[in-house]
This record gives sequence, C-alpha cells and structure tokens, in this order.
Amino acid sequence: MEKQKKGVRLEHISKIYNDPKTGKEFYAVQDTTLDIEPGTFVTLLGPSGCGKTTTLRMIAGFESPDEGEIYLGDEAINELTPNKRDTAMVFQSYALFPHYNVFDNVAYGLKLRKLPKEEIHRKVMEMLELVELSGMENRLTNQLSGGQQQRVALARALVVEPSVLLFDEPLSNLDAKLRISMRTEIRRIQQKVGITAIYVTHDQAEAMSLSDQIIIMNGGVVEQMGTPQETYYSPKSAFVADFIGEANFLKGTVEKHDVMKIGEVSIPVKTGDMAAGSACKLVLRPESVTLRDSGILPCKVIYSCFMGSYQSYHVQVKDTIVKLEEYNPKNKKIYQVGDDAFLNFEEGTVFALWKGAIDPPMEKILDYVQGWSDLAIVIRLIIATLLGCLIGLERIAKRHNAGIRTFALVSLGAAASTALNVKLGMLPGLDADVSRIPAGVISGIGFLGAGTILVTGRNQIKGLTTAASLWVCSAMGMVIGAGYLFIGIVCFALIMIANRILQYLSQSVEEHSRYISIYLEVEKLKGVVKLRKYIAETGYELVSMNKSKEKTLLASDVALTVVLDLKNTMEHQNVLNAFNNLEYVNYLEEI
Repeated sequence: MEKQKKGVRLEHISKIYNDPKTGKEFYAVQDTTLDIEPGTFVTLLGPSGCGKTTTLRMIAGFESPDEGEIYLGDEAINELTPNKRDTAMVFQSYALFPHYNVFDNVAYGLKLRKLPKEEIHRKVMEMLELVELSGMENRLTNQLSGGQQQRVALARALVVEPSVLLFDEPLSNLDAKLRISMRTEIRRIQQKVGITAIYVTHDQAEAMSLSDQIIIMNGGVVEQMGTPQETYYSPKSAFVADFIGEANFLKGTVEKHDVMKIGEVSIPVKTGDMAAGSACKLVLRPESVTLRDSGILPCKVIYSCFMGSYQSYHVQVKDTIVKLEEYNPKNKKIYQVGDDAFLNFEEGTVFALWKGAIDPPMEKILDYVQGWSDLAIVIRLIIATLLGCLIGLERIAKRHNAGIRTFALVSLGAAASTALNVKLGMLPGLDADVSRIPAGVISGIGFLGAGTILVTGRNQIKGLTTAASLWVCSAMGMVIGAGYLFIGIVCFALIMIANRILQYLSQSVEEHSRYISIYLEVEKLKGVVKLRKYIAETGYELVSMNKSKEKTLLASDVALTVVLDLKNTMEHQNVLNAFNNLEYVNYLEEI
C-alpha cells in the first residue's frame, strides 16, 4: 500500500533569539504562515540571516517555535521530538559515518527501527539503485567523491520513507559542475518518489531549476511565494526583483493608467492600480533591453565588453546606471564607450513597481497613513456638519432661509474637500498617499471658507452690518481652516513617528542578522595570520576567534570558530566564498 503524501502547514510561526552582544531579543522568523502542498518541491530562498534555515530547523524539530503551530498533514507536531516526526533531513555536511561503508550508512535508520535483515537489505539495495550507486555498497565513505557522498546521504534519508524530505543547502560544498549535475538528480528522484521536499538555499539558479514553488524570505518574513515564473516576471517588491536574477531600477511616476513617465519620456507599462502621480520604479532585466540608434530612452554608453556569447554594456540614463546584455553580437552594431544610444524593450518585458514595494517597512507605514487619512476625513465631515447645523439653527431661529442654503453649501464644501482628498495627486517631496492629508486640509479651507462667505455675503446675518457679517464669516473660515490644519499636522506627525519607529525596528532586525559564525580549519600560524589580514583588509569587525575543541581535526593543525560582524548582509555569501580561496585556510561550514 502506497504511503499517503502529506503537506506542511505553518501558522503564524515566530522564533525569537537573544543577541549575545547587546542582550536584546530579535525575531529570526516573524509571524510566518505557509501552506506547502503534498508532493511538491518547495525552496526557501533568501540571503544569509533571512530565517530560511531557522524555519527548516523548526519543521525538523531541531528548534522550537516561540509562537505559532506547525502541522504535518493534519497533525500538530510542535511537541514532537525530531525522531518522532515523519521527516528526514539531508545536511550540508552530509553527516556520514566514516567508519561505516555505504550499505551500513544507508541502513542506519532502518536498523534503529529494528526491521528484519532481509527487508533492510532489500530496501537499501533498491535505494542504492535509485541514486545510481549500485555496486558501491561495500566502499567506505572516504573512498567516494563529493557527489557520491551526497547521494549516500540522500539515500539514507529516503530509505526510511519519510512524508517530508528536508534539505539544508546540500550542494554548497560541491564544485560548480557537480552542483548542476546533483540538482538534476535530486529533482529526478523527488519526482520519481513523489515525496514532499523543502529545500533551503541562497542560490537562485538552484531554486529556479528545482522548485515547484519558491518562498523568498528577507529579514525573518516571507516576501513572496510563487512559481519560478511568477517570482521572476511578477515580483512583488524590489528586493524580490533584485534577488531573483539581475534587475535595473529607473525612478519615475505614473502618468496615467498603464503609462509611466521617466523624465520627459512616457513609457507604456503595466501599472496595476497605482494612482496617477504615484512614485514608482521601472524594472528592467538585462536580457529584456536592447541598445539601438533610436528608441525609447536616451542613454550614454559607459562600459562595453565582449563576453563571447553576448556583449555586456553599462549605460547611463540620467543619474542611473543600467546593465544590459546583447546576445549574438556578431551581426549587431557594437557600441563603444562614450557613444550616445537609446534603450529599447518590448511591451510586457518590463514592469513597474509601486514605490511602497521598494522598502518593506513602507508598506506598514502606509497602513498607518491610510488609517489616519480616513480618520481625518471623518473628523472633517463631523466638523463641517456641526458648523453647518449651528449656522442653520441660528438662521432658522431668526426665520431666515439663508441658514438652509448655508448648511447645504458647507456640506457640499466638505464633500468636495473629501473627494479632492482622495483623488489629488502628489505634492512635491511627498508620496501621493501621504500628501492626501495636507492636500485635503488645503482644499477644505478653500471650499468651506469660500462657501460660507459666498452665502452670508448675499444674505447678511439679521441685525448685523454687511462688514460685521463678512468679519464673522472670515473668522469662521479661519477657525475652520485652523482646525483642519491642526488635524493635518497631528496626523502627519503621527505618520512620521510611526515611520521612524518602523525604520528603527527594521534596522534592529537587520543589525542582528549581520553576525555570522564560521568554522575553519587553519594550517599552523600562517593561516591565522592570513585570516586576520584578510578580515582587516575587508573592513569587517572580528567579534571573536576561538579555538574549537569539539571539532575533530583531519590534516590541519588549528581549528577556529570565527564570528564576524558584517556591514552588509548582501555581502555575507561573498565573504564565505572568499575563505575558500585563502591560502592555508580551509573554510568548512557556517555554524
């Protein structure tokens, strides 16, 4: 009987750690909700420190969530230990037993389950055939290549028939060609077995080639989940657009529906529901842009390099550098540095991102903006209605029909003010959404003041002179204007305070994600000197460098655990890769 496939569901999962340097708590994963379908291959993708490995370890049971629930199928598994969960993990370092041969490594989990010897032998041999290691069952693991060791680790995880297979960057220790070969094998085996797989990587190419769904994480939260095609062609934020593949960003504004303006040039591009006047960015993929003598956007070539299959260009559009690649350049015009040209692209190959999508905290800020904007509208209507009622009652009490007209015009002014507040475009230096509050204040003063003066100018208040009537109306307009201005200032101040708080929180999370611990094996003191020199040259702060006692040394003389404070989390992987190229230093793993 075939084993039932199970999915994984995370409901509002959070993991909180304590920063040993500052003593403050921070979210490694925050309020994450995911629903992974049975039998799918899902990749958790993101830069180092984004929370992807922490999420995987919580699913495996190596970490416990501080908030939320994890479900395997319909079963809550928060309280289950790793060996009680129906999951298996393939580790980055393989974690094979060096004193066991291939057969015994693969059979280890089955022996723990105390299955009959005949059944163990049958299952192991079937699994070795699946991973194409038949005939190697008697070899020791140190007699295998890196790719073969990874296949043994995969076979050991699959042989126990888990419902969910977890991968923690399993190909990071392999060379480039072997990585491409192994990711093809992993996908083939997953599809053949039909198992649910969750894969962690920072490599975009791996994620694109392996996945049914990609989950992109940043700063402990999920930025986007979708198919490889969706995340590449329809990113929801600038971070996703820039992290998946390469992207150029050009600042502009929405001129009208599906038309964006950059400088004086109008460009047809899908703008969705972005309002006219909204600040946005045009996203250009290098392969979607061509360089011609005439076209859409004027530019100047500042870099031109022949790369064999394509010509690489860097061009300047106003104050922005755009990178592009012209494939099959042999029969095309080659532009040289200093040449003037035009960027061209087909409609549908570029897209616009709302400015709020550039920085994730801005989305939260604009929630505050919208809330206070709505409150300002309500308060404005209430004030206008009360003033209209007071004027109307005063006029009715004196048996004069001007009160009814006054009330009607004041109400009309409030309605017009509200309409302008919603529709008005961007004021200089402000987002369109933020500008609606002061814009509504200005329009409110104008409409209500003018409406009141027009009415009472023709129908002076009984018992008062015309001059006195106008003086009363002017004072009333000033009071109304001052009230609206006060509301606008308070709302705007609250928005700015919320902005500062959210920026501080965002920076705090980013700061806490900068620290990395790396396990290295170093050859004698020469390696230590080289290591310290490299760290000093790169400008990164060395938090600590401790001799590792718990690690087993192979051919090296010193084992170190190094903790670095990175200035930019995007350079994290570059730093790790650089350790591989240092003389006398062998970078083994990130802790």
